[in-house]
Amino acid sequence: MNPGYFATKKELKTMISDELKGAGIPKGWKMSLSVRDERRVNLTIQAAPFDLLKKINEKNLRRFQLTGRGEPNPVSYATISHVAPDDFEGEALDVMKKISAALNKYNYDHPDYHDYKSSFNYLTEINLGTNLVPFKVTAANVTA
Repeated sequence: MNPGYFATKKELKTMISDELKGAGIPKGWKMSLSVRDERRVNLTIQAAPFDLLKKINEKNLRRFQLTGRGEPNPVSYATISHVAPDDFEGEALDVMKKISAALNKYNYDHPDYHDYKSSFNYLTEINLGTNLVPFKVTAANVTA
């Protein structure tokens, strides 16, 4: 049985935090993790050395141009429920995949496959900035 299923809120946060620390995320990423109501894991990325909103903003603009719906102006924050390859590119995509894998390490693998609500242990959400604190692009980490 997956340990994430029986973990308390505090235990789940500790387990996922340890996974994120061991995921090999480069320096320059500022993140915070919270677990809400036992089954909602929320990771907020406040800053990174990549513009994580670039492709999301490009998609929003294209959608607006084609349909007249959505947001034509660049957004300063976004919430995603999973890492889609068309939302990121290059090293940013690689790091986001590592983050997603770490967040979902203790998810899924529930034994009761008859109930779709039981096929996962918790919901994950990744915020790129917030409405109060916009996402920031930091200087690239240069090592000598």
